[in-house]
Amino acid sequence: MKLIVNRDKQAPSLHPPYTWRGSFRWIIFGLCYVLSVEMTQATDLSEKLKTVYIANIVKFVTWPSKSKHIKFCLYSNASIHAQSASLMNFPIGGKRHLQVISNPEDYTLCNLVYWDAHSIQHRNMPSLPSLLEISDMPDALTLGMDIQLRIAENKMSFSIALPKMETNKFRISSKLLRLSKNGSKP
Repeated sequence: MKLIVNRDKQAPSLHPPYTWRGSFRWIIFGLCYVLSVEMTQATDLSEKLKTVYIANIVKFVTWPSKSKHIKFCLYSNASIHAQSASLMNFPIGGKRHLQVISNPEDYTLCNLVYWDAHSIQHRNMPSLPSLLEISDMPDALTLGMDIQLRIAENKMSFSIALPKMETNKFRISSKLLRLSKNGSKP
């Protein structure tokens, strides 16, 4: 038996050759991961901002109800639902606190309701005089909401439907009016 050794051929490598395509795939994967994490953080930040704005807006409203709890209702598919838990028993002045109610059977029994594109399908009647409605939808004021939240150019702002709120016997602090996009009361 003769053993023939061919010295021109190399044994196959256990590792495939390192190519630019392989490294390019890893770079793309890494960029996609980083961007998805940043998008999630940006969304979480905007939801936190909306929740903080709602909490501060509520402090500057004089409520027609004399109850010691202001019922803040929202639906579980609302974008700020996870953040709203931090507002439970939040003091709003005058020995009053926010009471957060998720998925109310009848939102008309609430004092404050948050609507967004995910939860608006639950709104089945026009606004009631004792109900303050806040929304972040672009057409919120034309839909009959009382306050519209907006994020534009990385800045949060809000507008108030003054005639509607005054008709509904809500009193708005002059400080809140100055901060709104409406400016001061005419």
